[in-house]
Amino acid sequence: MKTTLRKREDLFLKAVCDKISKDVVNERLDYLFNWYSRKASRNKFWYNLTRFITYLIPCLITLISVYTGAFACKGEMIIPIIASLSALLVIIQHIVDHYRFYESWIRYRTTVEKLKRDAELFLNGCEPYNDNDEQMNIMKFAEMIECYTDAEFSNWVILREESNKPFKNEIQASLQSSAGNQNANPPATQTGAP
Repeated sequence: MKTTLRKREDLFLKAVCDKISKDVVNERLDYLFNWYSRKASRNKFWYNLTRFITYLIPCLITLISVYTGAFACKGEMIIPIIASLSALLVIIQHIVDHYRFYESWIRYRTTVEKLKRDAELFLNGCEPYNDNDEQMNIMKFAEMIECYTDAEFSNWVILREESNKPFKNEIQASLQSSAGNQNANPPATQTGAP
């Protein structure tokens, strides 16, 4: 019987936690590993679902338009259906842009993989966890775990600041200024976050 990726990750995490004698580090590693894994899985699910829907809706609009014309149907109900599907597509695209499912999925999964890599190094006693002092190795490992969470928090702060800016890119700024708005803010530049 094949084990799933999640079961293998759980077994691996248990092996690492068995080697660490400090409960605080075990609990923190377990919590972070599960939290980032869960968030990565959720964002992957929502990204794939919204991606599928944004491909499906234009196909449906095309098929409805073609079959309406081919069968010489009256378009009384077709126009509201096509308009509703088009509006739904715009809403879904806005949700995708706002929540950044793809970027979040990749970011969270990257953090999980970093945690796994360092846990593997710790488990096997590789550099930088190859001191003869076990407590020193545990302390280095705990510091590395916190470095990853600090980096993730910094990315989150950057993303929050970007989402509060009036324009996300130069195209939006030029569209705003060409519309005749005299109070248009200068375009914001992308900083470090995906």
